[in-house]
Amino acid sequence: MAILLNNNGYGNEHWQKHLQQQLPSMSLQLYPKISDVESVHYALVWNHPKRDLLNYPNLRAVFSLGAGMEHLLLDDNLPNVPLVPLLDPVVAEDMANYGLYWVTHFHRRFADYKQQQNQEIWQRLEIKLISEFKVTILGLGRIAQKLAETIQYAGYQVEAWDFKTKDFPPEPMNKIKTHAGIGQLYNAIRDRDVVINCLPMNDKTKGLINADFLSQLSTQTSLVNISRGGVVDESDLLDSLNHDAIKHAVLDVVNLEPLTANHPFWNHPKVTITPHISGSTYASSGAKVIVKNILLMENGEMPEGIYDMQRHLR
Repeated sequence: MAILLNNNGYGNEHWQKHLQQQLPSMSLQLYPKISDVESVHYALVWNHPKRDLLNYPNLRAVFSLGAGMEHLLLDDNLPNVPLVPLLDPVVAEDMANYGLYWVTHFHRRFADYKQQQNQEIWQRLEIKLISEFKVTILGLGRIAQKLAETIQYAGYQVEAWDFKTKDFPPEPMNKIKTHAGIGQLYNAIRDRDVVINCLPMNDKTKGLINADFLSQLSTQTSLVNISRGGVVDESDLLDSLNHDAIKHAVLDVVNLEPLTANHPFWNHPKVTITPHISGSTYASSGAKVIVKNILLMENGEMPEGIYDMQRHLR
């Protein structure tokens, strides 16, 4: 019995180390050097070659080495086994703290203070009460909930929107006003100080943040995107920024990564770029999540967090 490991483009060394420490009873085969295809019961992959996963007749599950599933869903020839994203709470906490950082940055006007420093100006600037600073989270999934909870706990006024209503535990999401349905989208984003996108990439969300969406925002609204670049129409965003229709855009993700040379985002005064680091993947904590799921399957149970393919097809 073996695990196929392929962290394509990012190296296998750290994953190999932690998997061997945490699951020494199971051998690892590093793709593409697979000595025995029949021994592979679990595949741990990122950007794995299409169709290859059909070559392992005893495969029981495919685990993504990241929270995103697009790299798997682009393959039309997947085996009929559970597909499991990496639902690492450490990554969720990272992303929540990234979002809180930018909310605080805009609320406390740190960019303005930096400009004052450059001009040798010592002057306090007026800001809103923290409870009056309004934030909307787009999405009500696992990451979005953690983000909303973190920002709300810091004292900010938080609302959230998604296509459908969601059920939450009693605390603390019951303190956060939620909106559901496309008809409520614009109500959720008007008159907000910060809008943070956490929506997954699919047919419904592609280009959702377009000219119409951006026209609903205040000139004092800042947009933060930590999900997928394709949710934002980059041409429409540039047009809004160039016409001072919104205040600023923080983009941790873009349509084509890495961001191409000479792209107008690089030097735009109203754009901040980070290289898809809002939630880093850690082999040390990620391996614990995956090993727990493998042990569940070895004990005859199903893994936690199986990806809902119907969600992809809707």
